[in-house]
Amino acid sequence: MDESGITLQVLSSGSPGVQGIIDKETAVATARKINDAQAKSFASTLAGSPLCCLPMQDPKAAVDELERTVTRLGFKGA
Repeated sequence: MDESGITLQVLSSGSPGVQGIIDKETAVATARKINDAQAKSFASTLAGSPLCCLPMQDPKAAVDELERTVTRLGFKGA
């Protein structure tokens, strides 16, 4: 990154994420697993701008997951 002059790295799960999952409980559990795996995989680069996966099928769970990933895992948003 330094050699190429890249100063910002954004990490996020690939599309479509959990959007295609109809069952709310499965979507919530899958989003949490994706975010935990992403945090673990990119632990050394969390100073960048990682973005979390949110289960929009369940608005309350999406808010809870956003809060968890930002406050506990160091994510910058969704």
